[in-house]
Amino acid sequence: MKHEAGNILSRAGLLLTGVLLLFLPCAPSTGGTAFGEEPIPLAALVDSALAHNPDLGAAREGILEAETSIRQARSALWPAANLSGSYTRPSYVPTVEFPGGPGGSMQTIRFTAENQLNAQLQTTYPFFTWGRTKAGVELARLGVENARDAAEQAARALTLAVTRVYFGLALAHESL
Repeated sequence: MKHEAGNILSRAGLLLTGVLLLFLPCAPSTGGTAFGEEPIPLAALVDSALAHNPDLGAAREGILEAETSIRQARSALWPAANLSGSYTRPSYVPTVEFPGGPGGSMQTIRFTAENQLNAQLQTTYPFFTWGRTKAGVELARLGVENARDAAEQAARALTLAVTRVYFGLALAHESL
C-alpha cells in the first residue's frame, strides 16, 4: 500500500505541477493569473483531481469488486442446483432379427432407441463446512474494508500532492 501511495503521489505531483503552472495565480495578491483570469481555488483543484484521477477510479472499482466477493462468499450458504440434459439420435440403430417360432413371423430386436433423451437434476447443500463458509464471508468483509482504506489513502495522498503543488507554486511566485 505504501508503494501505491508513493506512485500516486509522484504521478499526481508531476501531472498537477504542469496543470497548475497554467492555471494557478501568478499574482495571488492581485487575483490575476498568467492569462489574466481569476485564480482557481484550491478546493476546486482538489475536487477536480479527485474526480478525474484514474488511480482513484481503479480504487473505487476495487471496492465494488470486493463487495461482489462478499456476495459470492455468502452464496456458499445456499443450496446449489445443476440441471443438465442431452438428446441423441443415432444415424444407425443396430437390430437383430429372430425367427418367431414355427409358422411365426420374424421378430426384430433393437439394441438402442432411435431418440435418446437424458435429463439430470443434481442438488447439493453444505450441512457442515467446519466454519469454512463463515470464515470466507469474514475474509471477504475484511477485503472490502481494505479496499475502502486503500481508496481513502489514495485520495488523501492525491489531496496532499495537489495542496503541496498549489502552495509551492504560490510560494515560488511570492519569492519572485
